[in-house]
Amino acid sequence: MIPGKRISVLGLVFLGGVVTTLVVCGVAAYFVAMFFIDGYLLGNAVETQQKIYILKDIKEGKLAGAVERLERGVDTGLIGLEKDSPTKRTGEAVLKTISLAKEYRTEYPRKSSNPEIDSTVKEIFSGNAQK
Repeated sequence: MIPGKRISVLGLVFLGGVVTTLVVCGVAAYFVAMFFIDGYLLGNAVETQQKIYILKDIKEGKLAGAVERLERGVDTGLIGLEKDSPTKRTGEAVLKTISLAKEYRTEYPRKSSNPEIDSTVKEIFSGNAQK
């Protein structure tokens, strides 16, 4: 085999490996990005639906229904913060939200229809929530 051709073949094999790696990484990055975009859009859709239901309840004079939807939203929001907080609630926004919710629930106590939710919210307020 001619020495120059051997280098060319090795160069082509190396280049092929680099191109393949870049393509695979690009495809993986695309799917990861789409996963997060999809979750973001789904969250926005559900949140907007809830706002519409709350507005309808208010406009139809069903204030108890609107309040209940908002109260459930506070519960699920708090539980979501606890599960998704990678730094155990060290972020300022998360801490402020928990503090505001605790003050609100101290002034306006509420018992949901689900004891597990009530227990989890109580644990979040006490700072002892388990992940």
